[in-house]
Amino acid sequence: MGFHGVACMVTEVDLRELDAYLVPLLEQPAGYRPFALPIHGSYDYYGGLDTDPDELVTLLDQFVARCLRSGRLVVDERRVQPAGTLMELAMANHVVLEITGRHACHLDSHGLAYALISEAAWNACVEQGRTVPDSGAPIASPYLEEIYGDRLTDWAEPLQALTAVNAALALLDLAWRRPEFL
Repeated sequence: MGFHGVACMVTEVDLRELDAYLVPLLEQPAGYRPFALPIHGSYDYYGGLDTDPDELVTLLDQFVARCLRSGRLVVDERRVQPAGTLMELAMANHVVLEITGRHACHLDSHGLAYALISEAAWNACVEQGRTVPDSGAPIASPYLEEIYGDRLTDWAEPLQALTAVNAALALLDLAWRRPEFL
């Protein structure tokens, strides 16, 4: 698989040469929903992000490793190699999903996916979302406390930003969705 572009979920602008936010998603009956805090990085030309190793990424990857060991994260090994990071699993699953129309990775029986939003669109959505009445209630995910533990309060800013983006998407009548290859 060679280099390719991916469209921003909000603007549909090609993310090549841009910084972006990756939002881990799980498929729910009503569509995709975020289950973890956003990760910032530069588009890597393969459908994901190059990120600096930071605590948010480390905690998420430790969660993925625990779920793989416990069997909560199920990977169809015929299609995807069980990898150690969320980014590797989500990207591999995305390719399989594009080809077969079926998820190859499931967390607690929910299909694993991710959204990519350009940094400029993310920042605009954060500003827009903060103006929405009642948008201050944090996004609901039973996984947040499990992933970040008692450190979740240390990540108030990314949680507030994710909550604001979620409110802005609702205002714009946009649903969370996985990336589209260009």
